[in-house]
Amino acid sequence: MSNNYLRYSQDAWIVADRWLGTAWNIRRNISSQPGTPAYYGRVAQGIWQTNRQVRWELEARILTGQSRQEISQVMKLPVKVITAYEYLFFDVRERLPAKDYIVGYVLKRTELFKPQQVGRIWAYFAFMGGVIALQDLMEHYRELQLTDYSYLLTEPEPRKNRPPIHAAIERSLLVELTRDLDPALLLAKVGPALYDLPVIPDVSVFEDSWQEVRAGLAEFDKPITVVTDATEAIARQSG
Repeated sequence: MSNNYLRYSQDAWIVADRWLGTAWNIRRNISSQPGTPAYYGRVAQGIWQTNRQVRWELEARILTGQSRQEISQVMKLPVKVITAYEYLFFDVRERLPAKDYIVGYVLKRTELFKPQQVGRIWAYFAFMGGVIALQDLMEHYRELQLTDYSYLLTEPEPRKNRPPIHAAIERSLLVELTRDLDPALLLAKVGPALYDLPVIPDVSVFEDSWQEVRAGLAEFDKPITVVTDATEAIARQSG
């Protein structure tokens, strides 16, 4: 919108709100005077473009419903930078009560998670679990010095002797990261982590139980016998 505003502002009268005007100012000028809305907007733009932990944490905390003042105290960011970031790049605060909108449109939960999408994963767990879940997730990520969550899918077995909080986090992450797997493969990968079992490399051990599941699901595919003749229905009941 600000791009169009910048392009056509000489030819048409456009009524813009403060933040659209701020975005226009950022795009038009190389630098901004300290203390101006454009200055804080430019700092916010840097956070957005860098797309690293500061951005991930900031967006996740917004999704928990934390106030700007609370986020400022925890992240050591000026409230004005947080405000600019929300209005310019992540304007969702007023829609947090609309859970279907947040899950479907903002978090795009219909799209599969990839282990490299750390920010998206943090945002999802923050919205669903709140500040405490987010804090535990971030501490796990930073304590293990991770770059993403690929290790959960590539390591041959869950990490040994991990603290209970790390084990719980890894179980939750595995469930979300493996939703698209074949159920037998899913059990082979997630099962050991869920129940602290030895790794089971041969998925055939799950085949018998999975055959039972398939058989149960097949019942839903059978046509239903519908009685259309009222006389026949009465006769069945009386019989």
